Amino acid sequence: MSATLPHRFAPTPRQWEFRRKVLFEGKKRIVRVEHRRNGKDLDSFETMVEAAMMRRGTYVHALPELQHAKKIVWKGMDDAGIPFIERIPDHIIARNKLGGPAINENDLNVTLTSGSIVQLIGADKYDQNLVGTNVLWINFSEYPTSQRAKTAWDLVRPILRNNGGTAVFIFTPRGKNHGKDIWDVCQKRMREEGDASEWWGRALNIEDTAAERRAWGSQGPFNRDDVLREIEEGMDPFLAEQEYYCSFEGAMQGAIYGEFAERIKKAGQIKNVEYDPYLPVHTHCDIGFGSLFIILFVQETPDETRIIDCYAEQNKDLEHYANVLHSRGYRYGRHFAPWDAEHRGRGAGSRTAKGVMRSLGIHWDIVGKHDRFDGIQVTRRHFKRLFIDAEKCEQLIRAAQEYRWRWDSKLQEFSKEPVHDWASHWMDALRNWAMSGNIGKTGRLEDMEEMKVISSWDPYTGEPREGGNSWGDGSFG
Repeated sequence: MSATLPHRFAPTPRQWEFRRKVLFEGKKRIVRVEHRRNGKDLDSFETMVEAAMMRRGTYVHALPELQHAKKIVWKGMDDAGIPFIERIPDHIIARNKLGGPAINENDLNVTLTSGSIVQLIGADKYDQNLVGTNVLWINFSEYPTSQRAKTAWDLVRPILRNNGGTAVFIFTPRGKNHGKDIWDVCQKRMREEGDASEWWGRALNIEDTAAERRAWGSQGPFNRDDVLREIEEGMDPFLAEQEYYCSFEGAMQGAIYGEFAERIKKAGQIKNVEYDPYLPVHTHCDIGFGSLFIILFVQETPDETRIIDCYAEQNKDLEHYANVLHSRGYRYGRHFAPWDAEHRGRGAGSRTAKGVMRSLGIHWDIVGKHDRFDGIQVTRRHFKRLFIDAEKCEQLIRAAQEYRWRWDSKLQEFSKEPVHDWASHWMDALRNWAMSGNIGKTGRLEDMEEMKVISSWDPYTGEPREGGNSWGDGSFG
């Protein structure tokens, strides 16, 4: 094996350490946090191929998107001008019925003489590639850049647990998201379990690898002075710390609210935010049926907006969300929904989502349709008044850090359209809050006592009742 692999690639001493840990010391969960352009993907791919010759199975290298797998790895070339796929020596590739190499261009896989299959996938299509397979090894390339990579990890985790397989997480930090989470888990396991742990990981910055890269003929940067020069030449300082020193503190590149989220965090506005029983709770939602349905629970004062609670679920009917609201035990003011709540479903006699919720005791006020970009600017202006509960709204906070502009590869710039992913649903709910016209309107409960009682639900049991008291327009308390 050592005579053929690694192929057309000479690992550095630190890369040999990774190989030793995963191939010979039995480490099954590897986290490689390394600076940009350090060869971590190529090294992980080559090591996976070597493992595929040792044990028959399916071996997967997952990039954030399928198009990346095709363009960057399958057809693209590395710095040496060699396609990743040519890093597999020809004599260990099996032959097809015609006598040619067993390489499937459509499915992006290669069958080896060991019987193993090496496959490239996009995490965005994980459901097409991982469900029903017996994956023995998976590399997650640039793990933090895709929430779907986290979902894919959750899907494949029990498979690897059952078959003793391996997962390798390969990335440069992208803020405090699921990449930071997996790094923290790794560090915790290593501290608590020592050498016996199946986890192993390390972070390598440019100074850690300077000597090795000089030997390769790299042009740097190699140290702090080099990085400072890059900053002087216009590089964002947070980005420099992230790319060269593996800092998790910077906002994600292209982040829409990252800077604003960081400001309120430094100001102490992300903390335990108590429910004030003397103020009504207003709700702001983003409607999703096949995707996330988000509810933000908000209390307003003239100077502050307090997001005291959040809820997210998907693939549930409207009755489920009405029950969530009824069972929360808050005294409500107004409920806000986006403009599409007034759209009718398909089929004769179908009702709008607003109509269905009204029949369930929730009366939605509709936030008018508006330009998304304009709504984002309004949200930015109001961000400074936000106080967000750190525990109950953890996903909201993370979404604010990860919500980002879409990159236009043709123009080589960020567009004015956000990436549509899990974070966008949370931020759509926040934008609907900003555009609701309700900011700063306290709506004291004692001023609402004479408002019409319309709820037919018991807020404590969530069951229908004959009569009772409620607070506000379309709510209960």
